[in-house]
Amino acid sequence: MGFFSKLFSSNNDELQQSADSSLAYSSVEEAFGIDFSDMSQYPVQFKKKESDDKGGLDLIYTLKLDEPKFGIFDKVEITQYEPELCFARLQTSKNELTQEVIDFINFCARTYGKDIMGKGQFKSSERNDLRMLSRSWDRVRIDFWDKPTISLSKIKVANLPVPEGLIPHRPYTKAQLEEKFGEISDEIWIDSTEDVSGMILSFDDKRKLFVMGIEYDWENIIGFNYENNPVMEQGQTTTETKVSTGSMLGRAAVGTLVAGPLGGVVGAVTAKRTQTTTQDSKMRSHYTLHIHTNIPSKNDITIDRPVCNEIITDETEMYTINQIQNLISRIVEANNE
Repeated sequence: MGFFSKLFSSNNDELQQSADSSLAYSSVEEAFGIDFSDMSQYPVQFKKKESDDKGGLDLIYTLKLDEPKFGIFDKVEITQYEPELCFARLQTSKNELTQEVIDFINFCARTYGKDIMGKGQFKSSERNDLRMLSRSWDRVRIDFWDKPTISLSKIKVANLPVPEGLIPHRPYTKAQLEEKFGEISDEIWIDSTEDVSGMILSFDDKRKLFVMGIEYDWENIIGFNYENNPVMEQGQTTTETKVSTGSMLGRAAVGTLVAGPLGGVVGAVTAKRTQTTTQDSKMRSHYTLHIHTNIPSKNDITIDRPVCNEIITDETEMYTINQIQNLISRIVEANNE
């Protein structure tokens, strides 16, 4: 890069860094231009609910904006993960960079300092490949990899149109479940994870069953079975080379007669060799467990167990399976009483 190019680039960066000196906002929440404290004033649409594998429940909403935010964003997706907390993601179909976005990047850099990758204010060189343009702070993420998005987390929110019967929440802890449902009647560990996503918990008094953090009523449980689909595990490969002694002696003798002592050496070297390759393979048990339910949208709760090895043996695995089978049998019998 020549001197004048460097000078132009440097001056351009300074202009871009100072261009946001008269911004109309003083916080990242204000920059979004949405009053999250009262969402009833906006035409927010409930989109869907999402459950994670640890029992958390997120409620997803969308809101079309009357005026594009930062010049390009015409929609915001809101994810409510607790009754009073959410994060919001500005979205657009346009793959372009505006001065308003640059101003926001610089504002965040001044507010939070450098991001987790050590990046700060916008550099003009970042225009060369917008897919690589990104910033990530504690609450703010700016990403241009596919389509431009700006996300803001840990937002206090109120008056979203929550569907009846749904309460967004983070995954429960074991202590929270005990506080809510009382004493645990059965606790079966199915994973080494030390949270409820690796356990099956039954609360008999409340007739509740938690499988890997997800809540079920006893009345929804109707049966259990398991299957074993053994897997061939490839072991260590060993190669053994054998030399035919008779062939070696014969070749050495012929070589000596034809070409003297040197020929004898050559004859021995070219003796017949046989290579045998063996692999230590073993059949390992691989169990799949099925807890049957009468829930139309979820007929089975499937638990895929790891391939048995020297640590997780068939004996220890069958002990866990029998624990689960006995628990489900007890629940089904209670349902039939």
